[in-house]
Amino acid sequence: MSVFLLPIEMDREIEIIMNAYWWGCEGERSRDSLREAKVDNLLNMEKYDWDCEILDDLFVQEDVSLIKSIPIPTSHHEDRLIWVNEENGVYTVKSCYRKLQIPLQNQQPPFWTDLWEAKNEKVTNWIKPPLGWKKLNVDAAFDSTHRKMGFGLFLRDANGCFVAARKIPWHGLFRSDEAEVMGVKEALKWLKELNVDCVEVEMDAPKVITGLQSCKVFTSFDLILDDIRKLANDFVNLSFLFAKRSANRIAYFLAWETVIPPFS
Repeated sequence: MSVFLLPIEMDREIEIIMNAYWWGCEGERSRDSLREAKVDNLLNMEKYDWDCEILDDLFVQEDVSLIKSIPIPTSHHEDRLIWVNEENGVYTVKSCYRKLQIPLQNQQPPFWTDLWEAKNEKVTNWIKPPLGWKKLNVDAAFDSTHRKMGFGLFLRDANGCFVAARKIPWHGLFRSDEAEVMGVKEALKWLKELNVDCVEVEMDAPKVITGLQSCKVFTSFDLILDDIRKLANDFVNLSFLFAKRSANRIAYFLAWETVIPPFS
């Protein structure tokens, strides 16, 4: 490692350049100014997501993973504190105690466990959409060890023929309900890119289906639901359907391929 002695004025100029790059400021600011920085300084506002380069430069990897596990809604809402361990987002001593006593239970079971359960589940066949419509199956998968997840999307026409498919890897680990609803949001964004309308969006996430019928906004899950409602307004004909895992298995396997390393 080499050590160089730099003039004080040069050090200040370097600091000004760094501040202007990271925080968009033109004047000189000290390192203490980081304490006054807001969360939106860590966001990529064009993509409505975390700015990974800034996170990697400012935080240790463990904290980066935790930050990336916070879903970012695209809709604008008033800032509010949300207690993620209650459905209504309000803190209670009981839920806090439960959180401390019980290990995290919202992670998806291991892949082979899911396969065994699917084997013993009554098989439900995939049903074709109405004539002139298409059906998009959506699912999410999780890797809690590496704190990442992924989504699988599979689009077919009214004859059951393949139209398009996509696998979306995602760094960060959301709660299971947040992951499922984020998968649907990404699915609608993809359909818009494809310029496809008259679509049935099918998933094995009943909580998402139920949540779309409500307008409450209490938690991060509800905020993403609100994003989906706004995206849905861009379609002429769009519906959301529930299906058992056996009828959603192609999207399920696509999602798992994003988190399971390939066999050597």
